Amino acid sequence: MITETTYIQPNITIDSEIVGSKKFYVHNYKGVHYRVFNSLKSLRGFVANEHKTWIFECDTENELEEYLYGSAQTHEKRKKSFFQHSRSTRTDERVALHKS
Repeated sequence: MITETTYIQPNITIDSEIVGSKKFYVHNYKGVHYRVFNSLKSLRGFVANEHKTWIFECDTENELEEYLYGSAQTHEKRKKSFFQHSRSTRTDERVALHKS
């Protein structure tokens, strides 16, 4: 889940992304190249041209999502599970309200 997007230039962004309990920083270059960092220090070093310490790089959003969230199939299962849980929780709440 993206928690924050920072624009370095109109077509270059840094996305803070939380996956489970881990936080990643994604350098998005014009939507055609992505680099993933596991710390702000590593990202800053890259932006300042001091070092190249990214943990993953790719050229498509699908590859990025697969790296961050597992296969697309796994991601869809998680999404489906979340929505099913949300619906059942709302149904349980409605039933509880009607019983009162």
